[in-house]
Amino acid sequence: MNGELISWEEMIRRYPDKHVFVQNYIADGPNIRCGIVAEAVSSDEYDAALIRWYKSGKDYIHGFTGESSRMILPLWR
Repeated sequence: MNGELISWEEMIRRYPDKHVFVQNYIADGPNIRCGIVAEAVSSDEYDAALIRWYKSGKDYIHGFTGESSRMILPLWR
């Protein structure tokens, strides 16, 4: 997470089976096209991270890069 703009496909490759919180993103509806990964967390850490991001008021979108990422659209705020 070095502030680099990367594609959704690259996020899947770099952060397998993680929930990614993305800023400075380009999205087509709920589909993340690219963005800067600000945080990647495991499923065990997801609830706390989601609450933290929601309370931060920062603009973000989030998605899951695991196996279901090819079938289920990423979630967004």
